[in-house]
Amino acid sequence: MKKAYLVTILFIIFAFLSNVPLSSAQVVGQAVILPNHTGYLDLTTIPITYHVVGEVINIGTVSLTLLNITATFYDQNNATIGLCSSYVLLNVLLPGRKAPFEVVWNDIKADQTYNYSLSLRFREYISEKPLAIQLLENTTYIDEAGFQKINGTIKNLASQNATYVKVIATFYNVDGKVMGVAYTYTMPSTIMPNQTAPFELELKRKGLFFPNYSLTAESSEYSLIPELSALHLYSLLLISLLITLTVHRKRTKLKLHNIPKI
Repeated sequence: MKKAYLVTILFIIFAFLSNVPLSSAQVVGQAVILPNHTGYLDLTTIPITYHVVGEVINIGTVSLTLLNITATFYDQNNATIGLCSSYVLLNVLLPGRKAPFEVVWNDIKADQTYNYSLSLRFREYISEKPLAIQLLENTTYIDEAGFQKINGTIKNLASQNATYVKVIATFYNVDGKVMGVAYTYTMPSTIMPNQTAPFELELKRKGLFFPNYSLTAESSEYSLIPELSALHLYSLLLISLLITLTVHRKRTKLKLHNIPKI
């Protein structure tokens, strides 16, 4: 019974660390829009624009591409006043990963927006995109003009050049709602093998600062190596503890069997 329980725990942890959904082992290409999206009106543009920002997560077992978000906008009478679409900012979304999107509706009716709805389309990515882009240190601050910026460094761990290295930021409020997204390219945009390049991106929402943010990146050839979160580290520690306890029990049993009879 104890052995079966141990095997079950190890399987759950392995599945979590491998980004494999436990609910359906047969899932192939699936993605969903996370419910933490928000919309806001930008009065600084001419004409006024309405922005919808959020995230998509790949809950399937294959990589996805061409993830397209379509927003339908409604007025206070629930009448449709416009449509607009945009692509998720990552070109290739690996299983278990998420990526942000921003739909910007540039229309004279944008200031009439009372509500919106979202739909998602995508395709399976039939090629491979190896893990070789590494995110190093990064910091955020407000510049003199009142815009939030993030500076950081990207490293190419592959044996070939990483071209058009793109860095993407998602900004959250204290409730985990997406409040803005931004992206940029490293300087230079091509990183040679085992070399690094800096980046600087800016959130185009003046006077606002969101200390909670996440970063992702990709190049034309490679995907980002995921960082170990606290939950991942805890899972690894739990695995190590379970293995240690199992070995200890086996050794204890062997010692008891070797006690000479008096």
